[in-house]
Amino acid sequence: MDKYLFVEFKHGKVDPEAVINSGANKLMIAAYTKDPDPNLVEKARSAGLTIGLCSGAYREECAANPKSRQQIIRKIKHLVSLNPDEIWIDRLRFHGRWETKGEKVIYQVHEACRFCKNLNRADLITDYFFLVRNLIPASIKLGFFAVPFMAEVHPEYRKKLGFDYRRILKSVDMISPMLYHRMIGQPVSCISEYVQYLDGLGYRYIIPIIQVKDMPDNLPDGYSVDELKRAYQEAIKPPSSGVAFFTWDHAQERGKDEIVVALLRS
Repeated sequence: MDKYLFVEFKHGKVDPEAVINSGANKLMIAAYTKDPDPNLVEKARSAGLTIGLCSGAYREECAANPKSRQQIIRKIKHLVSLNPDEIWIDRLRFHGRWETKGEKVIYQVHEACRFCKNLNRADLITDYFFLVRNLIPASIKLGFFAVPFMAEVHPEYRKKLGFDYRRILKSVDMISPMLYHRMIGQPVSCISEYVQYLDGLGYRYIIPIIQVKDMPDNLPDGYSVDELKRAYQEAIKPPSSGVAFFTWDHAQERGKDEIVVALLRS
């Protein structure tokens, strides 16, 4: 079983020794706006940890803007040049907020513009994943962070965001569904249920990523240690390939680093 720790450098530098000794065997290291701390990468790699770099895909308002394609290519080529073991792509889709409680709705969705009018969004995003796969050597594994929806229940997610998980499957090695159950107002059981769903689609390496504190940051943290433990147990149920904690920075913020370490080492 693989146990990932997401490190985002939210408060500046991160102590490499604390990360190395956390019990994680793999890292998801944020590389969204700048390269990660080379000292952390070097020490973690020397200690035998798998190095995964995480980044957003593009900055433009529309995924169909030709500039978005150029940005995706530049970003992937740069990440490859850093020689990670894994690359995790975030937000390789059309913009839209999905982190909502209660009814599954998408809001702040990118409306049709001159670039995407009459465009099948799923076709474009599927093509982008194929493009990214071909930019990455076979020695580097490709994964992505997935919005946790079931297309059969909410087809509007596929239509508006462009995520067609059945088709994307052919281009990736790994999938990490963002199962922040409290953020979307769901019971902890949704974690293992969604892993089962992805397994049914054909994914064979599934790493559910779970929250460590209540999000967004402006919320008081009512997420108990007991509930975090239950979320962890749901995350590692078969056919899961492991678990990822989002994030080490959050754990340290809320004094939950000890429990995260205990779970990583268990």
